[in-house]
Amino acid sequence: MTNSPPGTSEENLLADDSVASTNSLMMKSVGIFIARSHGAASQFLRVPLDVKSLGPRMYSQTSLRNAAALLSSSALLALSWRMTASRADHRIYFHLMKHSTISPWIATAFVALLSSCVTIPSRPPLKTVAVVDLPRFMGDWHVFSHIPYSLEKGKVGTLDRYALRPDGRIQNTFLFRRGSLDAPLKEWKGVAWVHDKKSNAVWRVQFVWPFRVPFLVIDLDPDYQWAVIGYPSRKLGWVLSRQTTLDDATYGSILKRMVQQGYDASLLVKVPQRPE
Repeated sequence: MTNSPPGTSEENLLADDSVASTNSLMMKSVGIFIARSHGAASQFLRVPLDVKSLGPRMYSQTSLRNAAALLSSSALLALSWRMTASRADHRIYFHLMKHSTISPWIATAFVALLSSCVTIPSRPPLKTVAVVDLPRFMGDWHVFSHIPYSLEKGKVGTLDRYALRPDGRIQNTFLFRRGSLDAPLKEWKGVAWVHDKKSNAVWRVQFVWPFRVPFLVIDLDPDYQWAVIGYPSRKLGWVLSRQTTLDDATYGSILKRMVQQGYDASLLVKVPQRPE
């Protein structure tokens, strides 16, 4: 354990609000949270964080290099947090923005780091299917329904196209139209890795570096005509279909099994698709 100079303990830093502005106090707190959650942040961001001189002294004039690393890492964390933050987190964020002149990115990163330090009751992990036959799984899958989030809102006629690559990875092409089924067809290209090679049911999907999103095949038709993709927090989910439609009985049974895995079925929204 290294010795901190007098007056730089966490308690003194956080208690010095009589003379510190909101901005200064928050920057000190961010340093403490970064130092405490270094392992989790590094794993999440997949960016090595140098915390040797972060923590209580990260805001000093001589820590410019670490400050730059913090800002870039904070921006990455902020992007992800804005997709998945809770309502309570958003209330904290808007309170900070109302009563301070800080950058929105710093406010977002601060609340994200704060929420990451709070213990949240854990849920049982999602159960994936026993085995996915990768060659059979490849091809086109229409997004029949999903839990909307920022990157998919307003998109219709969405489709995921998977193709095995020679290097063992999976080419993931996301096709969509904006706002109308008559709008021009657009696409995003991503890549996926099989994370659990025993079952092939756990992937990591990446459309924007360095974010790799968990992709869990939690339900699958024996004939590979529909599939359900889950996300560990249950905040995201997709029901995929080879056809643009699913009969009510099949979809109802899918939703029932999703609820059994901890999903809120009312959050799933059907995606408009062109009739075949």
